[in-house]
Amino acid sequence: RKPLLLFTGSSAFFSSSTNLYPPCIKTQYACNLSRKPEIWYRMRNLNEAEAERLQKFVDEARTFAFRTVNVADSKAGLESLEILAEQELSSGNEFLAARMYQELAHVHKTQDLETLKHFVLSEGYICPQPRVWSRIWLGFVRLHKASNNEDPPREKWPLLLSGWDQASEDDLRQRFMTQLDYMDQCGRIEWAIKQFRKLEPKHWYVGW
Repeated sequence: RKPLLLFTGSSAFFSSSTNLYPPCIKTQYACNLSRKPEIWYRMRNLNEAEAERLQKFVDEARTFAFRTVNVADSKAGLESLEILAEQELSSGNEFLAARMYQELAHVHKTQDLETLKHFVLSEGYICPQPRVWSRIWLGFVRLHKASNNEDPPREKWPLLLSGWDQASEDDLRQRFMTQLDYMDQCGRIEWAIKQFRKLEPKHWYVGW
């Protein structure tokens, strides 16, 4: 089983412009989360059925956010999950609903960086295939240098040619994750995500 989402303790999920969050829930949770994040775990644990619903919700949210290429479909999917969270809240499952709302905020707030990492790891991908990896990286370098930046450090470049032959699967995966973090630091993660969304399974390296 995949691990359940770890919560950051942010109250940002109450800032949505929708009217899905009753004032009593908004005030209580925003206060508790901003003061002491671990209070989530002391307030109430989810039972097995709720935990399964939350895990399915998390998987679907990240699928709509990252794996759905069509923007309209992605938006519609996330809106349907907001309705699902509202239904849980209306049924009295406020703890489960609040965690669902936080997952939705997490998806939007992180610019999909963590969603992309989650997708790569959950699918068992290690990194893009060499030619694809090189093409996307060189595209990033061109954008990076066009903003009057120097070439990225050599330790950020893909492990290709002899580097590919000598690298372990852990080395390849770590280099790819390091690149994603670097692209995010350079303000290009949204561009990168668009490139990786286009890839088919055959474009990813999954090891031997």
